[in-house]
Amino acid sequence: MCLLPLFSLNIDLSVLRQHNNTHPFTKEPLEPTDLITLHYSHREATNEIHDPVSFKPFSEHSHIVAVATTGNVYLAESIKGNRDLLADISIKKYAVLLGGML
Repeated sequence: MCLLPLFSLNIDLSVLRQHNNTHPFTKEPLEPTDLITLHYSHREATNEIHDPVSFKPFSEHSHIVAVATTGNVYLAESIKGNRDLLADISIKKYAVLLGGML
């Protein structure tokens, strides 16, 4: 498990260009291909973002887990047995994103 900074993709690409493909905070090399596209589940009627397993809505206090290999986003309580339930694959690494939505 690792803690990763979360950026908006439309901001990331322009920031990467401005900083010559280096991370704006750590100054380490960062290519656009290093970015992970996150996949959120939405309720069609309200366009509310929710956990795809429990269907609980995400809030600013939600403990959110994104699976790095697939980009699927869950509530931490929904990750059981180290499996990405939407992609049905084993999770070796995942990034913990704390504290709500962007």
